[in-house]
Amino acid sequence: MYQLISKTILFFAALLLLQSCSIFKTSVYPRSVNQTAATQLYLSQPQIQQKLQDSYAHWRGTPYGYGRQQIQVAADCSGFTQQVFKQQFAISLPRTTQAQIHIGKKVKLKRAMPGDLIFFDLDNGYGHVGIYLGNNIVMQATSSKGVTKTNLNKEKWWADRVHIVKRVVNAKS
Repeated sequence: MYQLISKTILFFAALLLLQSCSIFKTSVYPRSVNQTAATQLYLSQPQIQQKLQDSYAHWRGTPYGYGRQQIQVAADCSGFTQQVFKQQFAISLPRTTQAQIHIGKKVKLKRAMPGDLIFFDLDNGYGHVGIYLGNNIVMQATSSKGVTKTNLNKEKWWADRVHIVKRVVNAKS
């Protein structure tokens, strides 16, 4: 009897140990997103740019709507970035700007590439996010214009508020 109880305890201890390993390995983010590195895509930089331009053509003019993310209906900034990455790159980003800022690898604005996420500090203290298209142009969902393109060379208000640039996708080499 003592031997049976010892084996049962040992079995459950081993099971608990194995189960605890899987608990600590789970993540709130899907496998397709690495929190500290950029996801490697098998697309060239021009292909990434084209996919982003295609997205803009679909989303252009969609009005701003806090907490929304539906083409031609309404979108907020993080819902917009989340949907573009899901539709164009099959990458699942977190839903909020505050969560998205923790994804990817930090890069300098002068090294930004199409597909990088650009985070802004706004006057109200809330974060804002857009997608870099190249040539200092960002596509974003703004409360005043909805989904639009912003040229950071011409719109100083936005350029002065760039907080951080994060690389979420890498083009194939």
